Amino acid sequence: MLFTEITLHDDAGDRLDYSLQVDCSEGTSAWVFAGVGVPCGCEENHETHFVDTVPVYLTELTSLYEGTELGMAFSLAAAELTGWIKHPRDVASWRSSKGLPAPRGAGPGH
Repeated sequence: MLFTEITLHDDAGDRLDYSLQVDCSEGTSAWVFAGVGVPCGCEENHETHFVDTVPVYLTELTSLYEGTELGMAFSLAAAELTGWIKHPRDVASWRSSKGLPAPRGAGPGH
């Protein structure tokens, strides 16, 4: 499994996480995942909610890209991740898009 995460912090100490994961483990369906995560103030401590995701399962690409489906899945997820980073939104707008409460201690507007 490959996992990388880019974490951005704002002035209030709130954070925005961009994740890219690849799993080709034996015994599982291989997949690539890109996501945007934010902390929340939910009663149950989730720590992070993914507010936008792009999961790509290699089985969905096999008929079109046989033999290169892992590369194509990675390219699709990486392109989405790059788009999120190139056109950033603040943490509060990501959180409000899913109706999530701000974490305790987050600054104004969060």
